[in-house]
Amino acid sequence: QLPGASYFGHLYGDEYIVLFPNVVEECSINKICEQLIELSKQKIVIDSYEWYPSIGIGVSRFPEDADSAEDLVKTASIALGRARVNEYSVYSSTFNIETYRRHQLQKSIRTAIRRNELFLEYQPKVNAWSGTIVGAEALIRWQHPDWGRIPPNDFIPLSEESEMHILIADWVLEETCRNINQWILADLPIVPVSINVSPKRLIHGNFAETCQETLQRFGVSPSMLEIEILETDVLFDNSKIQQSLQMLSQMGIKIALDDFGKGYSSISYLQQYPIDTIKIDRQFATTLVQDKKTQSVVRSVLFMAKEFGMDVVAEGVETMGQLHFLRGLECTTIQGYLFSKPLPKADFEQAMRRRQIAATEAMTSPISTRTIDASITIQRLNGQDIHVGRTNIAVSKGTMHSVSFYSPLHLPVHEGIELVLILKQQPIPVRPLQAIELDNGQIEYECQYLDVKQSHFVFEALQSS
Repeated sequence: QLPGASYFGHLYGDEYIVLFPNVVEECSINKICEQLIELSKQKIVIDSYEWYPSIGIGVSRFPEDADSAEDLVKTASIALGRARVNEYSVYSSTFNIETYRRHQLQKSIRTAIRRNELFLEYQPKVNAWSGTIVGAEALIRWQHPDWGRIPPNDFIPLSEESEMHILIADWVLEETCRNINQWILADLPIVPVSINVSPKRLIHGNFAETCQETLQRFGVSPSMLEIEILETDVLFDNSKIQQSLQMLSQMGIKIALDDFGKGYSSISYLQQYPIDTIKIDRQFATTLVQDKKTQSVVRSVLFMAKEFGMDVVAEGVETMGQLHFLRGLECTTIQGYLFSKPLPKADFEQAMRRRQIAATEAMTSPISTRTIDASITIQRLNGQDIHVGRTNIAVSKGTMHSVSFYSPLHLPVHEGIELVLILKQQPIPVRPLQAIELDNGQIEYECQYLDVKQSHFVFEALQSS
């Protein structure tokens, strides 16, 4: 039941609009949205067919989000794009840069393969004592012409909104087999390479047959390929997934359960699926040395794997302390920045020639505790004026020529982008010079002033904070 004076109308396709002239309180908006979402639980029956509707709601408010009818519809549409199935999302100006970036990525991901913008990097897996390379994980990357290097977590979910995820998964398989073939011909000491496969690709069917055809075409033994599937993905408990994994296993391809311990770990997974390797999630490495509960979990996983005759890989190992503890538990295989970050193909080939990698603790950038709140917006990108809203940031330091800030947002770093930093209502045009990804998920950007005379605004703000 809609409130009085409400207006309901059809926009286009499967999108409708509802106007609430007298609803202003946040709690009232939330209540109405929750009532509308409840409609998804009501079964619709037509003749012999029945289904439950999927509902997504995007909300914009006058005048906070827009002051015209056209802009209100636009901002509501942006919020709708962020709403998951049977959920609602209220518009916020902080969505703007992310939404624009997502829109651009979604538009261009269809041509990424054809334009050779995708490539692989390889992160070695090494013996915990000798540093000998015993395997590698192939990791997909996207070098976007405008937005620079795009993390897989940003574009893989986008690909799964269409059939692109099938093309990308098969491209990774083919590119991996092609590279293994090249390494065989170059007489390199090759090691098994694992690729990540989503449950959607396994459910789609024919993946096992595609693997068999691709391996035969490039003359690669099935023992040189490993399939990694996330522990949380086996929660799908789909017979097609189980069938595909069984077929792959029967072909001689190893199956690894990735991020083990992160989801809802169950021994039944290990009994139900043909799992050869357990990969302990990187979150356990972070607290391994100081947390006794973490130590107990890792110790239990290693014991269980030994009883089941499975291999174990510890992910995310970054310090010597973590390595020593895992050695003490007889964990034989390590993957992490302590030995190597993901390497470009040429660098990985050099590592294979050397066969061993020395453990080196990485120096991480300290996070400044003295920051001031500000925001940024994109002004120009590759010669085009961009009109997007602001995203909140934390300014950490400033010099006569540059200013640094923290943000979780992935921005391109090249000559073609101009930002405007808004500090205490003062717009300061800047251009990113470099970006450093920190362990906490934040990115530290260093930007040069496009007008050095404005550096004093940052100085004054930092001194008064």
